[in-house]
Amino acid sequence: MKSDYAATKFADAIHALATRPERIKERLVEAVALIASLDVDRHVSDNLANDFNGLMQRLSLGTHGIVSDDQIQSTIRKMTEDQAVEIAEQIMVLALELEGAATQEWDNRG
Repeated sequence: MKSDYAATKFADAIHALATRPERIKERLVEAVALIASLDVDRHVSDNLANDFNGLMQRLSLGTHGIVSDDQIQSTIRKMTEDQAVEIAEQIMVLALELEGAATQEWDNRG
C-alpha cells in the first residue's frame, strides 16, 4: 500500500510542526526533512503525486528522495515567516489527504 509509508512520514512532519518549541522556519526544516526522503513513484499514490510534486517544486527540492539537509535548510532560510506558514499548511493538507488515501486503500483490500 503505497500511501501508508507516505502518510506516516507526513504524520511525523505534522508532529514536528505542532510540538517543537522552535520558530516556524526551524520546525519546517525538520518537517520537510521527514517528507523529502519520499520517492514520489514508490511512496505517493498516483492521485496525490501532483500535489506532492508541487510542494517539492515550491521548495526547489527533488521528488525522488535524494535531498540533503543543507538543501532544505538553505531553501527554508530564504523564506519569509509567512511563506513558511503557507508551506506548513500545505504539508498539513497533504497529510490529511494521504491519511484518507491510505485508509481508502486499506478498505479496498477487503
